[in-house]
Amino acid sequence: MLLVAAAGCGRYSANHLALAEDGFKAGNYRVAIVEYEKAVRFSPNDPRAIRQLGLAHFRLGQLDPALAFLEKAQELTPDDPEAQLTLADAYVAQRRFDAAKKVLDAVLSKHPGNPDALARLGSTYLVQREPEKAAEAYREMIQRSPNNPQGHYLLGLSLRAQKKIPEATSEFETAVRLGPALIEPIAQLVEMDLIAQKPDAALARVQRQISVVGDSARLVDLLGVVYAARGQNELAEKAFLKSAALQPTLADPLARLAQLYSSKGDDNAARAKAAEAIKLEPNNTAALMVLGLASQRRADPATARKYYEQALSVDSTSVVAANNLALLLAENGGSPVRALELAEVARAAAPDDPHVMDTYGWVLYRGGNYEKAISILRSSAAKLGNAPTVQYHFGMAAAKTGDTTTAKRALALAINSSVAFPEKDAAKKALAALR
Repeated sequence: MLLVAAAGCGRYSANHLALAEDGFKAGNYRVAIVEYEKAVRFSPNDPRAIRQLGLAHFRLGQLDPALAFLEKAQELTPDDPEAQLTLADAYVAQRRFDAAKKVLDAVLSKHPGNPDALARLGSTYLVQREPEKAAEAYREMIQRSPNNPQGHYLLGLSLRAQKKIPEATSEFETAVRLGPALIEPIAQLVEMDLIAQKPDAALARVQRQISVVGDSARLVDLLGVVYAARGQNELAEKAFLKSAALQPTLADPLARLAQLYSSKGDDNAARAKAAEAIKLEPNNTAALMVLGLASQRRADPATARKYYEQALSVDSTSVVAANNLALLLAENGGSPVRALELAEVARAAAPDDPHVMDTYGWVLYRGGNYEKAISILRSSAAKLGNAPTVQYHFGMAAAKTGDTTTAKRALALAINSSVAFPEKDAAKKALAALR
């Protein structure tokens, strides 16, 4: 009887395992998880089921169960590179970098030169802001596979993080030559052109690449980015619409259309396109930022905060999300500690951006640190002299430090500006109090 029962359990487990495998192959990870879990009830240490449960949970973004199953899979099958690499990805997602590097080192000890392990090791160092160590991993990738464009692209990223722009440019251009259809290296080159205020070079670069590989949706989207940077909004809109038509499942051109409409003050059109992008890609940071800004403009700070927080959960280094959320918290009674943390994140990433400086200074002001605030706000006001909100912030800080002459001048500049700003009544009240 025991033998009959065991055989029945084995068939039961095998049936569910087969259904789970079918679901996994089809990308139906929720269905696969249900079937794998039924299988492991009767085979608790089945290495295949445990492994696949870890992979399925990870692909659904469910990190805690993914880690539990992947760690057990590592115990059951110590030499399974795919499962180990996914385990490393899960550790990185939880910012457990030392654990990730330990797993990657184990893979490389058994599989020297594994390109996926080297790529992940380098990326882990990049996230930890150790680009020199990242470059070592990427150089080993190139040494082992010199014609793999990915290695050159990643090395370019690490060199750019070290501000070695000519060397980074060379690596990105090599990646483009070896992999003409890759969008990432050409996007880096275009971004560097635009930062260097070479919009003509950026445009020529994208147009040349389109002539080589044709109208790919991502390249046309990048063309729209260049047009937008050049102030050619009608051409940018046409490019984004064309990109969306070429690949209707791509969220980026819709998100960029949302940004374009938002910059023109058309919040209804911006929200509509951002919502379309979110349907395709729920964590599209550009679309989330548009929805956050639109909510802020509608005086709905709670909804704006939700979108900014979601954007930061996807990209914890997003300067715009950190900056906007810091200001939102400072203005609406949020945690001053959290506001300061976010303002410092934004300032660390963009120390010379006067808008980021203004937010940082205003958060310091709201926290009662007037002496430090005035030094920061003086710099931002000097760089953004025609921005009334910035002058208002500077004037308020000057008043708190006893410099009434500077305070009066800054507040008067704000009030007399032809640009509308929400603090105008508060500025008038503050100036009247100083007279």
